[in-house]
Amino acid sequence: MPRHSFRRSIPAIAVWVALLLTAITVSAAPKKAAPIKSASGSTATQIITIPSTPKSALDTARVRKLYLDGDFDEAIELLVVGLNEKRKFNHEDSVFIYKHLGVMYAAKYDTREKGKYYMHQLLTVEPTAKILDMYASDMIYMIFKNIQDELDATRRKYDRAEQHVAENSKQGQDSESGAASKTSKEKSAADGNGTGYWIGATGAVVAAGVAAYFIFGDSPETRKVDGVFPQQ
Repeated sequence: MPRHSFRRSIPAIAVWVALLLTAITVSAAPKKAAPIKSASGSTATQIITIPSTPKSALDTARVRKLYLDGDFDEAIELLVVGLNEKRKFNHEDSVFIYKHLGVMYAAKYDTREKGKYYMHQLLTVEPTAKILDMYASDMIYMIFKNIQDELDATRRKYDRAEQHVAENSKQGQDSESGAASKTSKEKSAADGNGTGYWIGATGAVVAAGVAAYFIFGDSPETRKVDGVFPQQ
């Protein structure tokens, strides 16, 4: 082959090698999501997003550790900050907050009333709640028991009141129905008495007429013959 022909073929060979390497690289590269063609003809790349796990609104593990370590001030601060920020707590978190705040506040004489308030809140959201897992003192257990008894008594009174209202409502409906029935019966009886009275009066008139006929009517003994009474 002439030298000038070989030189002219070198660029073509280089281009061919470059294309071959590009094809190999593309085939070995990881595949991406193919573009999606919409009905209007435009293309868009499909993006798949993996939902992240929602972050808990309350670090219960940290608060529990602080409580067991006796660091009530920091534990209370964490719980109160969450309440002041009005975070969205679920039922389990609400029970956790009210239980711990109730016990920790009740442990001090100065904040005991506040502790009773949170115990009341605890039993409101969870009437069957217990504080046995709080390892509290006998005094705190007694306070919690008194609040529990008061709420139970209030619920019983409320249930009885609702029952009385339901019974009174039923009795009122029965009374109205009975009164309507009595009125109907009295009306029927009055109509019957009127008819009997009319029949009785008519009978009396007829009887009086018959009697008058026999008393004042002409009989064979009192009939006149040519204007003269017959002799007896």
